[in-house]
Amino acid sequence: MALNNTVADMVLTGAWADAYAATGITVGTAVTINNKTSNDIFVALATSAPSGPTAGYQVASKGYLSIGAGAAGLWVNGNGNILVQD
Repeated sequence: MALNNTVADMVLTGAWADAYAATGITVGTAVTINNKTSNDIFVALATSAPSGPTAGYQVASKGYLSIGAGAAGLWVNGNGNILVQD
């Protein structure tokens, strides 16, 4: 997957954040999320924020997760900076 656009880091504050809305990337676009924090983050593919803090995929510190095209929503939770690229 070629990474075309890089946006400024998203700063996670311990609450679910809509990554598509925060970055301006069109919903359903394939993305790669780079966890730049020193802790794990969580990524959920959903149209609304999950009710618990640890739903979805767990991404290790300094790890990354590639999400294919077609996700109806993209929510992230943790503390610190992440980078989202399409």
